[in-house]
Amino acid sequence: EGEGEAQVCGSRVNVAMMPRLRGIEMIFLLALQPLLANGAVAGSTGLTDLNANPIRRVVTLLEKMAKKVQSEGEEEEALYKKFACYCKNNGGDLAKSIAASTASVPQVQSDIEAAESEVKSLKQDLKSHQEDRDGAKQAKASATALREKENKEFVSTSDEYKSYISALAGAIPAIEKGMAGGVLQNGMGA
Repeated sequence: EGEGEAQVCGSRVNVAMMPRLRGIEMIFLLALQPLLANGAVAGSTGLTDLNANPIRRVVTLLEKMAKKVQSEGEEEEALYKKFACYCKNNGGDLAKSIAASTASVPQVQSDIEAAESEVKSLKQDLKSHQEDRDGAKQAKASATALREKENKEFVSTSDEYKSYISALAGAIPAIEKGMAGGVLQNGMGA
């Protein structure tokens, strides 16, 4: 141990600083001592860092910040170079794509106009076909009604004729039988 230093919780403490510390600060310092001794607190390797000159601490902090800013700047510069290369290389492709799209605009517009015209024509055709279909349905309904009426008339006429035929079927044999007897009777008497 060096002159004016004491070992507290495994770390060297400047004995000259101890009388300056108040009671609570001393308790806090002793509580943090194991963490400081193990390097658990970021950037501290022991109690010595806490005892360092405040200007030295600020300078050390500024040096660390400068290193961090320098490394971030280098990373950003590398990213910028990659992005600039990407923009330079893909800028031509993008310009070609824009030119091709611009050139195809009139063709696309004419295709849209043709499609709109065709849609309008198809809507008119659809309306015409719907009207034709409605007319066909009405014609079918009237034809069906006419056929049903004609069928009723046919059935009634057919039934009437069938009754005539059955009456004739019974009358004809009777007439034949009656006429055959009368012819024989007339022939005998002459």
